[in-house]
Amino acid sequence: MEPVEVQLRRFGDLCFMLQLYETAAQYYSTAKRDLSNEQNWVEATSASEFAAIGKVKNLKTIKIYFLL
Repeated sequence: MEPVEVQLRRFGDLCFMLQLYETAAQYYSTAKRDLSNEQNWVEATSASEFAAIGKVKNLKTIKIYFLL
């Protein structure tokens, strides 16, 4: 059985693969906060990095959409 934080991270990964970047960033941010509270710094850092990447990818997607 996996902890809820790990499940949130995996759901964020799934959303990222489906190019749902805004949703992925939200799940990564939630997982990061929960993992930081548990002092699991390696996983929290990874989730934080992917949250940032998701936000940047979302901005690029919005720009491309409006340029069309």
